[in-house]
Amino acid sequence: MKIMTFNIKNSYSLFNWKKKIDSAISLINNEDPDIIGTQELTKKAKKHIGRILTNYIIVGKPRGSFLFSNEYNCVLLKKKLFKEYSTKTYSLSNNIDKLGTKFKSAVFPRICTVLHLTYKSKKYLIINTHLDNALEINRIKQLNKLNEIIDIEKQEDELLIIMGDFNMTLRSDLRLFKERNNLNCTNNLDSTLIDFPKRKQIDYIFTSKDIKFVNYYKIVKKYNDTYASDHYPVVLITK
Repeated sequence: MKIMTFNIKNSYSLFNWKKKIDSAISLINNEDPDIIGTQELTKKAKKHIGRILTNYIIVGKPRGSFLFSNEYNCVLLKKKLFKEYSTKTYSLSNNIDKLGTKFKSAVFPRICTVLHLTYKSKKYLIINTHLDNALEINRIKQLNKLNEIIDIEKQEDELLIIMGDFNMTLRSDLRLFKERNNLNCTNNLDSTLIDFPKRKQIDYIFTSKDIKFVNYYKIVKKYNDTYASDHYPVVLITK
């Protein structure tokens, strides 16, 4: 299985969003992942991707707030591989079932998209998310809510894959989250922020330890003479 996490920040630019989203589409076509977890995917970008990448199913709801509705943590699934799945979008707040809610100290509502699916006779729970960009206390609370959602959703025979922009490094409470859920991850990739090369990695793919890694890497190549986002996508290939 080939998995990608991609903060696809594109359509906030008034002048070059289409060039950047077309760069993202070229990147996806070249990499040909089976599953893509997106962050900062806006309604306009989602619609454009859906018109072009017709070999993918796009699942996930927006974060649900009237003021901050134009962002999705959608997951793209290859149609030919995943014909049966179930999905739900949760709020990372005190009320996980109510989209649009947030912690008082947070500016934006945060969400995660959850999927149950089968691949080559193995069952998976897939979670894609994007944590708070401002305050560590919010990120810690959101990780605790992710733990709650995992406890609710994960079935005993399922393997777990969690991906996203965590806005945290493994030197933070993210390490405790990793250990609590007994996970491996795509670490030691250096910065995944194009404009901040000296920062540490904040975009990750975590998996159950029973999932064997073949390779993982970040994509640093430009497409159509531009970077597709301000983040490097991270790719994991598993057995």
